[in-house]
Amino acid sequence: IGRAQLVVRHTGSGAVCLAHCDGSDTEDEVSMIMSCMNSFSNKLDGGRLELHLVGGFSDDRHLSQALTKQLVSAFDRQKDDIHLVTFCVSELNDKVENSIHFPIIYGIAVNVQTAEIYNATFQEKGPEEDLRSARILTGG
Repeated sequence: IGRAQLVVRHTGSGAVCLAHCDGSDTEDEVSMIMSCMNSFSNKLDGGRLELHLVGGFSDDRHLSQALTKQLVSAFDRQKDDIHLVTFCVSELNDKVENSIHFPIIYGIAVNVQTAEIYNATFQEKGPEEDLRSARILTGG
């Protein structure tokens, strides 16, 4: 599965959405993100919607590239005017070590007060079982 992180931010209201997408239902994910952003952002606030896409790499099965295309297409189909500000995906986020491709950036974080988006660091790179189980444990 390809993976990408994204941040959508409204510069007027300061509303921020940070999401991790895996391609399981990209259209619905993007629609929900935009619905949520619109509920927190009044059109009268001024400002604009900004999109930052990060993640994926040059994987052998081209899953990251497929997810990137899905995300760009899904955001393009939105009725809102969305400005693509950061695009560090697929080949642009790829490094090769010993003939093996790896992502340069594994994850991002956002400071909601300053709007700074930065490379998140993780001590462990494996799945966080408690976090992955949270939806099931809460009845979602």
